[in-house]
Amino acid sequence: VDDLLHNTGPVYVGDTMTSLTGLVYYSYDAFKLAPRYEADVAGYSSVGCGADKCADELVAGDMVVTEVMLDPQTGSDDHCEWIEVYNTTSGSVNLFGMQVGDNDSASNWGSVDSDVIVESGHYAVLNASNATDRAANCTALAAVFGPDGYYGGGFTFSNTGEGDPVQILTPGGVVIDDTPLSGGADSWQTAALTSSANDSVEAWCEGTDQLATSNDGTDYGTPGSANNHCAPQ
Repeated sequence: VDDLLHNTGPVYVGDTMTSLTGLVYYSYDAFKLAPRYEADVAGYSSVGCGADKCADELVAGDMVVTEVMLDPQTGSDDHCEWIEVYNTTSGSVNLFGMQVGDNDSASNWGSVDSDVIVESGHYAVLNASNATDRAANCTALAAVFGPDGYYGGGFTFSNTGEGDPVQILTPGGVVIDDTPLSGGADSWQTAALTSSANDSVEAWCEGTDQLATSNDGTDYGTPGSANNHCAPQ
């Protein structure tokens, strides 16, 4: 079930409905059914997301963005960009349905397309595109780490000038966290683990840990791990 025309929110394995009507189309190696209106999803009953909190229950600060790869040098932006998020809550969170975007049109944002359960105090790495295209276009990065989930395509982050803030949002569009900057570097990271602390530009610095190298260049970062504290500016 896809949200191309109407956002039904996350649909989990085991959910039931009395009827489902929509348009069938093929995208990212899968056939999808896109309801057009709320009435197209009748008698919906959900089994839940299998975590203490689902994406549509998140509030500001529950997850924070801690690292962003804005301009991968070893592969294409479309398939190799990724972000790292941290669970600040006291329980587990399922990110299925959480949106990833910038401050441009929401029509281009991606959303986490499968169950990604993050335990309290742990990180998750979310990659653009999908597994098939990442494997084909991001071979250097794919050789050193695998993301926890994917948020699809449709947009890339700006990495020129001041860039665009990287945002994570609930399926309904409520901002959970955003970064104060994104341009001027290939990758940014912060050791700040609250949504207020990571609002400071001084809390962010360029990644310095070598991650992957190809003939096109070198990428830096620590996906899925704690980040270095930035030196005072």
